[in-house]
Amino acid sequence: ARLESDIDEMNRLIGQLLDLARGVAGEAAQRFELGPWLRQRAQLHADAATRAGATVTVSCAAGLHVLAAPGLLGRVVDNLLGNAIRYAPGPVDLNAEVLAGRPAAAVRISVLDRGPGIPPGQLAAVWRPFQRVEGSRSPQTGGYGLGLAIVRQLAQSQGWQPELAAREGSGLQASVVVPLAPDSG
Repeated sequence: ARLESDIDEMNRLIGQLLDLARGVAGEAAQRFELGPWLRQRAQLHADAATRAGATVTVSCAAGLHVLAAPGLLGRVVDNLLGNAIRYAPGPVDLNAEVLAGRPAAAVRISVLDRGPGIPPGQLAAVWRPFQRVEGSRSPQTGGYGLGLAIVRQLAQSQGWQPELAAREGSGLQASVVVPLAPDSG
């Protein structure tokens, strides 16, 4: 059982390294409705959330459409959501909001938790490969520090803006800003 567990963990690490190396697949951007798509993302994480003692709530205006590659955006949002469930069990909000005052219309998709957050001095560092807030590489305490590096690489390859910020009170807001589709309500 221990050998199988070690092999599974090595497979996960190799998969993450391949994701980082591959980075940007040639998926085309398309217009899609964000609310149902976000609810689907939350549903994909429902079992992990239940096991971790997390509850995921989705908030998105009806009829809101984005222009993005849904598979790549899914990898970004799934990674951010998985981190929140893993490191901050409890209430997790998956929100989408239209941003005003930007040069082009945009939507911020955010994963908000009430966990321990990331110390302000480490917010920039955790985007780099193999950087973790918790220093060990133990699978019991976290991953290998590749998730946010993958998020950043995928987001930037698409012209999206990844963001991390401390939440007032406690917790973290991990977001990605993507283009609002023309004629979205």
